[in-house]
Amino acid sequence: FTLDQATLASYEAKVRDQLYLGVRQLNWAGTTWCGVNFGDDSRCVDYLLSRPEVDGGRIGVTGLSGGGWRTDILAALDDRIRAAIPVGWMTTGDHQQPYNVAGAIGTFCLLPGVWDRIDIPDLIAMAAPKACMVVSGRQDMLFPPAGQREAARQIAAAYEWASCPNRFRDYAPDKPHCYDREIQEQALAWFDLYLKNGLGPQTKQYPNPESVGGSPGSQRDKHVLHIKGLIFPTWHAGGVLVAGRGCPFFL
Repeated sequence: FTLDQATLASYEAKVRDQLYLGVRQLNWAGTTWCGVNFGDDSRCVDYLLSRPEVDGGRIGVTGLSGGGWRTDILAALDDRIRAAIPVGWMTTGDHQQPYNVAGAIGTFCLLPGVWDRIDIPDLIAMAAPKACMVVSGRQDMLFPPAGQREAARQIAAAYEWASCPNRFRDYAPDKPHCYDREIQEQALAWFDLYLKNGLGPQTKQYPNPESVGGSPGSQRDKHVLHIKGLIFPTWHAGGVLVAGRGCPFFL
C-alpha cells in the first residue's frame, strides 16, 4: 500500500485541521489538551503508588515526540517524579516560530496566557533538581538545530543556578526523530545512575536569584530518592506504559 505525495499531503492536512479543531474545542470548554494529558499522566503516577511492588520514591518518566512533551509537563508539575528523559521535544519559541509550528508543536502548545510568561526550556528548568536528560536528534527535522542548542544552554544555566549541574544532560545524537535502541540504552543508564543508584544530594537549597542575575528553575526544596516504577508517555497511543520491579519495558 503506497500513497503519492499529493494524497499524503492532503490526508496530513485534514488530520492537522481536525487536531486543531479538537484543541480549540477543549479551550472553549475551559481546559487544554495539555491539561487533559497531565491529568491522565498524574493519575498513572497515582496508580503506580497503589501497587505494592512499586517503590513510590523512585519514579521516572520518558517519552518520544508528543510523549516527550508530556514528559516535560509531568517533570515540571509532579513532585513525585524523580527523573525524566524527554526525547524529540525540545526547542525555544523564538526559534520554532519561523521554522515549523503547525507540523511540530502547534496543537500541543495552545496554552492561552502561558507562553508570554515561560518558554519550553523552562519546563525542564522547573523540574530542577530532578535528574533530567534531554535528547535532541541532530537530524530531527521537526526542530531547528539552533533552537535545540539554545534550549540546552538555558536548561544548563538553570541547573547551574540550582547548584546541581550534574543532574542535567544534553544528549544530542546524530539521529532523526526516533527513540531507537541506542537512545534507550542511554536512557536506561541515566535512570540506573540517578534512580537505581540514587546519586545526588537528598535536598537542594537554592541561592538568591538576584545574586546570580536571574531566577530560572523552581525555588522549592525537593527530595531526590530512588525508583522501581517507570512510566512512559507514548505519542501514538496517547497513554502510558508502566513497568515495575526495576525493569522498564519499551513496547
